Amino acid sequence: TTSSTGSNTATLTAIPAGLAVGSNFLGTTVTAIDTTSNIVTLAANASTNLSSGTASFSTAFPVTVDGGALVAIGAVTLSESNSTGVASSMIRNVTVGSNGGTFSAGSSAMAIPGVISGPGSVSKGGSGTVTFSGSNTYAGFTRVNTGTLILSGSNSWSGTALTTATPTATNGTIVNGGRLVFDFTGNAAADPGATVQSALTAGFNLPSRFSAGLIRTENAADNLHGLGWTDNGTSKVTVAYTYYGDSDLSGTVDIADFNTLASNFATTGATWQKGDFNYDGVVNLLDLNAIATNFGATPALDVLPSSAPLGTLVPEPASLGILALGAGAMLRRRRK
Repeated sequence: TTSSTGSNTATLTAIPAGLAVGSNFLGTTVTAIDTTSNIVTLAANASTNLSSGTASFSTAFPVTVDGGALVAIGAVTLSESNSTGVASSMIRNVTVGSNGGTFSAGSSAMAIPGVISGPGSVSKGGSGTVTFSGSNTYAGFTRVNTGTLILSGSNSWSGTALTTATPTATNGTIVNGGRLVFDFTGNAAADPGATVQSALTAGFNLPSRFSAGLIRTENAADNLHGLGWTDNGTSKVTVAYTYYGDSDLSGTVDIADFNTLASNFATTGATWQKGDFNYDGVVNLLDLNAIATNFGATPALDVLPSSAPLGTLVPEPASLGILALGAGAMLRRRRK
């Protein structure tokens, strides 16, 4: 079942038997019922569940979220369902009101293949995965708090998350936790890696790192964490809030990251995934220092649910000694 939130209405194929004003419907309160047009008005600012396997809306009604949330219980694709609960070809478009909307999935996933439009912003919640694949036009920002948000196809991000408009506090992308994935499978020309690199380079060089710009975070700036990114070159670019030194966005800084830095040491034109953690384009001792500072961190915060989460810093002296020896070896090798 799908529904709307924030003093919005949901048009149903039929009013459920026993439904009345004041009753709970899909996790929120019914405030009005129009039996002539089969319209149910739901309470404002409520989180509304989307449960797979049930019939729901008439084909004419787009879902609207304004200050509330759409929460997936089980795997959900936002499309029309028939009486047996099997999704048909009718894709649901979503309007986000000026108060914004949250799209949340637990251990499963939510897919929104239709267009997301409107004046508001969208936020990703829950530990699961939400995928946007429509030609989205919503005017506000795109925020990832937890879990994974996949923007599938350049039309899903070109006018929104990676807008070409001047970056402001009300547009662009905010990554506080989890992962933001730009999926360009089948269209290598749409790889947004250069745009992401440019945005993050500008963000790193701000007095308060990553506090503004096209891709930014609302987390307080510190010397341990920042925004990193990877590009597999064939299908996806991933952005995450993680430790400096975490070249593969695994959530921890470990020997794999050291090996990456070692193999690319003194490389110019480098990116985060090759060991350039201060966005100066060169893999050098400053980047090694980032690994040494964060090496062996103990995960504690749930910001990368699909792998080890981030957390408090507990570097092990023995590990730092190994890094120091490795640094000396790298320098000797480069001098030869």
